[in-house]
Amino acid sequence: MNLHVRIEGVEELQRDWRRALSEVASSMATAVQKGTEEAARDARGHHRYKDRTYNLTKSVAGRLTDRALGAGGAALGELVADAPYAGYVDAWSGFMGLAYLQCERVMVREIEHGIARARVIVEE
Repeated sequence: MNLHVRIEGVEELQRDWRRALSEVASSMATAVQKGTEEAARDARGHHRYKDRTYNLTKSVAGRLTDRALGAGGAALGELVADAPYAGYVDAWSGFMGLAYLQCERVMVREIEHGIARARVIVEE
């Protein structure tokens, strides 16, 4: 007795899987970019310190620094306050800590959206 098994649609499944992985990778880069940018904008607009010269507020920036998302790659970004006294102000006001938390919330939101889009691709 012989039993023969044939699985069809493997190429289609592989293509959809690659598209889904690409979607998640893209959402990771978008998450870092949006997270750092939105957190910087929030830190510039909502802080508890009195900015007499506006130098500290102007120095707050967020940006994507590397989008190398391959096998084992990572999306890298930074959230910075370049004013020389930023660390002192942050020590008593916590404005960069709050910005970090905002960045984290945005990144989680964006990655969840990417995973949802990937799920749709795989389930089509």
